[in-house]
Amino acid sequence: TLINSQDVVYDDKTSGLGANNVQNAIDKTCSNIDTRLSTIEDKLYTVTSIKGNGSAPGTVDYADTGVTISIPAKSYCSITVSTYYNSACPRGIVMHSGGDYNAENYAGIEVPSCSTRLSLTYTSHYNENAIDLHIYTKFFNAGGANALSYRGFCATKYK
Repeated sequence: TLINSQDVVYDDKTSGLGANNVQNAIDKTCSNIDTRLSTIEDKLYTVTSIKGNGSAPGTVDYADTGVTISIPAKSYCSITVSTYYNSACPRGIVMHSGGDYNAENYAGIEVPSCSTRLSLTYTSHYNENAIDLHIYTKFFNAGGANALSYRGFCATKYK
């Protein structure tokens, strides 16, 4: 024998669903779950690790390292780029978005004396659009390739 769920009485003393039959109780429960999941999804982020290595040309003027770090849309990120003494002392690091290096659209650090390692951290506010960060370095004297690494993470909005 089949009984229609709308014909089965539901006692709503403790649930607060406002239903008086089983079908309405099921429908209201599903609706409540959908509402709660939608609210939670707006607060979820996927965290991804960003890391890599490269080389930095030993030049006394800023030169493109060929390293580009892609920052996903709808995300918060923190990435540290470091260059190391190999054949020349590091003097500066620049991270910027856009094509060729220009002084108006970058974040950078420059030091007055030789060190074995130089690091720069990029921490983004919420980025609505994806961006690419291009890495430029310069050294105190010209020399061969120098080591470069980057490490960090991005938290990207789930929905």
